[in-house]
Amino acid sequence: MGVFSGCSDPDDSSTKNTNTIIGFWFGCEFGSSDGCIILDDDGYQFTDEGEIYDIEESTQGSEPECGQSPCFNGDNRSLTINRNLIGTYTYDGASITINLPAKSPNWQICDENVIWEISDDLFENQSSCLSFESSFVKRYKGEVTIN
Repeated sequence: MGVFSGCSDPDDSSTKNTNTIIGFWFGCEFGSSDGCIILDDDGYQFTDEGEIYDIEESTQGSEPECGQSPCFNGDNRSLTINRNLIGTYTYDGASITINLPAKSPNWQICDENVIWEISDDLFENQSSCLSFESSFVKRYKGEVTIN
């Protein structure tokens, strides 16, 4: 089990990269109409090493707004996830090149390059390789524990 923090030290501006894809990303449960406060339980992790993991919030809990569908409040301070390596990526600050070699039986082979310009950690997904529950996706900034 590992712990990763989705937050950086606010006092260390020399190492802060505001245009990075590294982190944990989840679909906005209600598009962007609620400011993307409620997040879907499924998402993706992008690592420093260029790996993409399929991730899922482990409790499968739900907020009242979601009825019986699994979701969580994006302001939660911590989160536990399950994850599965699905592929690799390169990111140049404006677009992402995704390579999913279908190592997992649930994944299809997929290669693409799509626009992925990050602004305020929220973007509109244009990838056909990475399916989110919503077209709007947000970075989770709390502490993450990996099962």
